[in-house]
Parts: sequence; C-alpha cells; structure tokens
Amino acid sequence: MSINRRQFLAASVCTSALSACTSVKPLKVKPTRFTPMSIPGLEERPDFWRVRPDEMIAGCESVKKGRAE
Repeated sequence: MSINRRQFLAASVCTSALSACTSVKPLKVKPTRFTPMSIPGLEERPDFWRVRPDEMIAGCESVKKGRAE
C-alpha cells in the first residue's frame, strides 16, 4: 500500500499536532467573572442564538450522531 503526498503531509501534521498537545503542561488560569452588560432598549436575543459558553457546550453535548470538536 502506498500513500500519496497529500496523505503523507496530513498524517505528518496530525502526528506533530498530537505530540505538541500531549507535551504541553496545562496552564492554571483563574477564570475572570464580569458583570453582565445591559443596554437599555435593546431587544432580547432569540432562543436559537447560542453565544454563551455553557449554551455552546450544552449544544455540543446534545449531538447524537457524528463527532463534536
């Protein structure tokens, strides 16, 4: 079995990225809390508009088929 140049480069990049991710020590970052901003007279955002991190995580966790990254 032989691979072409594109497959070789893709495999090399994936291998390099994986080794870089596993060799980095996790950072200890203290989360920053901001007070919610409010603008008088602004319409409420629609229910389908997911912008907060907890809303995005919940959306990704609700996927039944496929792969979430």
